[in-house]
Amino acid sequence: MTQEGEALAPHSGKISNPGKISNIEGQAVSASSELEEGALKDGETLPPQAIQALKLLMESTEMRASFGPDPETAKIIAETERHAEEKKLEGYKATLEHRDKQSQRDQDFRMQQLRHSALDRRIVLFSSLIALAGGAALSFRGDPQLGNPIMSAALTLLITLITGKLKVGE
Repeated sequence: MTQEGEALAPHSGKISNPGKISNIEGQAVSASSELEEGALKDGETLPPQAIQALKLLMESTEMRASFGPDPETAKIIAETERHAEEKKLEGYKATLEHRDKQSQRDQDFRMQQLRHSALDRRIVLFSSLIALAGGAALSFRGDPQLGNPIMSAALTLLITLITGKLKVGE
C-alpha cells in the first residue's frame, strides 16, 4: 500500500508526488492535478492503469477526509435539536408556573386555617372570660359551690390559651 502523495511508477518502483489531497472535499493541491493528467515532474508519463489507480487512491483519500453530515442534514439536525430545546424550555416554564400556582394555593389554605384558628381562639377567649365573670357572680351572690368550680375551670382555660398550650382549631 502506498502513502498519500506517492504513486507506483512502472520504471523505478516509487515516484514521489509533491502534491497532497487537501482535507476539504473536492479540492486538491495543484501538483495532484498534474498527476491526473498523467504528467510527472521529470517529463515522464504514467500508463493509463497507474493513472486510474492514482485517481482511485485520490477518491478514496478524499472520501476518508470528508466526514460529517451534508449541509441539508446538518440543518435538519440543528432544527430538531433547537425544537427539542424549545420544548424543554416550555416544559420547564410550565413546571415553574404550576409550582407558583401550587404555592399560592398552599399559602391561601394556610391563611384560611390561620383565620379559622384565630376565630376559634377568640371564641374560646370570650367564652372563658364570660364563664369567669359568671363564676365570680355566682360565688359572690351566695352559691360558692357552683361559682368556684366554674371560675377555676374558666381561669385554667384562659391561662392555657394565653400561654399557647391550648391547641384550638388544629
